[in-house]
Amino acid sequence: MTALVTARPAAPPASPPLPVGGDAAVDRALRLAAVLALWLGLLLVTYWWVADGGVCYASGQWAEVVSTIWDLITNYGGMLLAVAGTACLIMVVVTSVKAARRRLRYESWHLLHLYGYLGVGLALPHQLWTGQEFLQSPAATVYWWTLWAVAAAAIVVWRIWLPLWRSARHRLRVAGVVRESSDVVSVYLTGRLLDRLPLRAGQFIARELEVLAAERGLDVLHLPGPRRTPSSVLGPAALGMPELTALRRWIPDLIERDVFLCGPSAWTEGVERLVRSAGVPADRVHTESFGW
Repeated sequence: MTALVTARPAAPPASPPLPVGGDAAVDRALRLAAVLALWLGLLLVTYWWVADGGVCYASGQWAEVVSTIWDLITNYGGMLLAVAGTACLIMVVVTSVKAARRRLRYESWHLLHLYGYLGVGLALPHQLWTGQEFLQSPAATVYWWTLWAVAAAAIVVWRIWLPLWRSARHRLRVAGVVRESSDVVSVYLTGRLLDRLPLRAGQFIARELEVLAAERGLDVLHLPGPRRTPSSVLGPAALGMPELTALRRWIPDLIERDVFLCGPSAWTEGVERLVRSAGVPADRVHTESFGW
């Protein structure tokens, strides 16, 4: 689903009609997630070097750090697995950096990120076998084992079992692959009892709009396709008017608002050009693109 939302800096409860809208904070949330991933990776390496890596065990004697690390890895239960797990997590962090991510295909990036599960799994045994927090009392041992078991069960149920069960039940199959344009491909699926499959296009953003419409009087204008021309972004909803004229008619005070865009790159760039030509300053146009 594509989305265009406009908002006043201090908006009243009711808003004028808007093209289809969505989550205004997603753009900043994704940037924050990337920054947090980098810092968490740095903290992970620091923790491993200082605590698990031997600085503490070597009593601050830097000359003994290397030999202490070797002793920990070879003589303490689970430490070799923990080293491998740390390597997996560092790989996930490194490939999350924007410069590295741009060099990877999306499928490769996604596969590498699955190693995050492997990294956590490999790091767990040394905590359970040698960690004092896990071994200081039977109650602590039961508590931590139960906590990890519940987390593992949640991953197995929601990330593995449920998708496989739904695919088998509904017999999902790819019915066709259609190239819509040079950079857009549609994948058509078929199956049985699809009306009982709890999914629909744009379900999360649509729910947000329903809540906003009910609670704050938001007016929603749908923009169905097809586009009249390759450069069109508003489609038939413009009713034959120039798109800039239609946009100004829908939102007369557009230049006083912040604009939030979410959708495929070509559409997002087109709408951004449209609102900029309407006089909206660049620093008040916020975008989140589906592009990789």
